[in-house]
Amino acid sequence: MRDIRTLFYHGTGAQLEKLCIHHGKKGFEQATPDYCIKRIHEELIELEEARTVEEMRHEAADIANFCHMLIMHCDKKMGNTVQNDKKCGNI
Repeated sequence: MRDIRTLFYHGTGAQLEKLCIHHGKKGFEQATPDYCIKRIHEELIELEEARTVEEMRHEAADIANFCHMLIMHCDKKMGNTVQNDKKCGNI
């Protein structure tokens, strides 16, 4: 069985670090889908150019954050609310 929690905690920790570093920037709630997609492409280039595992981790966290902003926008448009995913059972 896959260890979903470990994957989640590692990813979330890196993402939160990046969000805290950029805490003073414009609120992510206003990010448009086009902006998120543009930034995902830009961050992917930076990830491909990363030379160290630290740089890879930072760029991957940036990509994940922009993906989550895009998901948040889609959920709002779809009327989805934040809730636990019951499909995964007891994770």
